[in-house]
Amino acid sequence: MNNQDLRVLKTIKNIENGYYELLGSKPIEKITVSELARVVRINKGTFYRHYLDIRDLYMKTMQKAISDPLAKADFLPH
Repeated sequence: MNNQDLRVLKTIKNIENGYYELLGSKPIEKITVSELARVVRINKGTFYRHYLDIRDLYMKTMQKAISDPLAKADFLPH
């Protein structure tokens, strides 16, 4: 699987957005892959192609939330 493929990037972004949407209304323990797949309009197999389970999605979104701002930060004085 090519993680630079635009279709893959869009699918991952859609899964993340659907996850955040559901997380706004219920705790992570109540979110199921079936529900997330229904919200994002993908099949469960597509979800499992990118993540092991909801906890894996949680860990990857948290890693991304921490690493993206750090990667963009400019720590050197100008």
